[in-house]
Amino acid sequence: VGFREDGEGTVKVANTVSSYDDGEFPAEPIVGKDGDGKTKMVRKEGDEAHWWHYVQCGQSGAFEAAQGKGSSPSPRGLNLMVHGNVPVAGGLSSSSALVVASTLAFARAHDVSLTTTELGHAAWQCEAKVGTMGGGMDQAISAMGQE
Repeated sequence: VGFREDGEGTVKVANTVSSYDDGEFPAEPIVGKDGDGKTKMVRKEGDEAHWWHYVQCGQSGAFEAAQGKGSSPSPRGLNLMVHGNVPVAGGLSSSSALVVASTLAFARAHDVSLTTTELGHAAWQCEAKVGTMGGGMDQAISAMGQE
C-alpha cells in the first residue's frame, strides 16, 4: 500500500487492478466501542461491502494502536494505492494481508512506530470492524513473516 498526503480531509483508495472500485472515507478514523460496548463498524449494516473497507479497518487499527501507546496523531487526508498478488478467496488470507498492509501504511503516514508484533495485534483487533474475526494467526504471519 503506497500513500501520499492529501489536504482534502478524506482518504481516497484505489487498486492497481481495475476491476476493484475506488473508495473514499473520512480521514477521521472509526475507533473504540459504541454506547453498548460493541465494536464500532466501518460500515453500517445493510450498506454495500467494498474491498476498501479492509483498508479503512487498517486506518482504525493504526489509530487505536497509537492511542494504546499514549499518542493521538491528527488524522490526515491521504491518497492510497493498493497492489498485491495474494489470490482473493483462495484461502491465503488476502483480507488479513490487506488489513496488515493498510495498518502499516496509516501508521507510517501518521508517524506511529509499531513493532511487527504490535502491527499484527492491531490488525487482528481492527479486522473485527468489517465484521470478521479470526484468531490472529493470519495477521501475525502477514506482519512477521519472512521470505
